This record gives sequence, structure tokens and C-alpha cells, in this order.
Amino acid sequence: MKISEVKVTKLSSKEFYERDALAVKGGAEHFMDVAVVSVVTSNGEIGYGEAIAYGILDVVSTTIEKIYRPLLLGEESSNILGLWNKMYKTTFRLGRRGVTISSLSGVSEMCIRDRSTNCLEGRGGG
Repeated sequence: MKISEVKVTKLSSKEFYERDALAVKGGAEHFMDVAVVSVVTSNGEIGYGEAIAYGILDVVSTTIEKIYRPLLLGEESSNILGLWNKMYKTTFRLGRRGVTISSLSGVSEMCIRDRSTNCLEGRGGG
């Protein structure tokens, strides 16, 4: 089945997620923000994933919508390892930490866990 839609739903808590003395002193407190990603296939199946955003919800959502969505639309949903590699390699120059990896985890979690019964075989597990 082909991927027909990639959606991002933004969820934000107004409570501080990290509230320890060091974070407060250093100004590193942040809200608990999550981008919930849903991928819809041509037959209507939906897979879900989440990307933790830690105060940069708009950036994570935009990364998914502007970078990962175009890479996934029209692709075969069963090609889990191929899709993951395509997303990972495409964002190489953007870095291997922070926004790109958090965003990738939201999309790949959904592709790998929800869309396949043998989800870990393609990544060396299960």
C-alpha cells in the first residue's frame, strides 16, 4: 500500500516538564511538547508515532511536514528499512541530533511499529 497522507498534530502542555534546580538556574526549563504523526495508506490504514519537541514544537512539526512528508508520499509503506534510510540519508547535512532525529523518530516509529508485524527484523532486532 502506498502512503497517501502524512499529518502532524501538535500537543503542548503548559506545565514545565523538567523542573529541577539546575534547569531553573540555567534557564533550561521547557514545556512538554509532542508532535503526533499519523501516516495514512491508500487503503485507509493509519500508523501513529510521536516526536518529542521540548519547546520547539513548531520546528519539529515543520521538519516533518516540509522534509519528511514529501519523501514519504507515494512510497510503498511496506518498505520500512528503505523509507528509514531515505529519511536518514536525506537529512545528513542537517545533523544527527536534535530536531532532525526527533522528527525522524516520530515518523519512523509509526512506519516501523504500526505498519509492520515484523517491525524489528529490518533493523536487526526481534
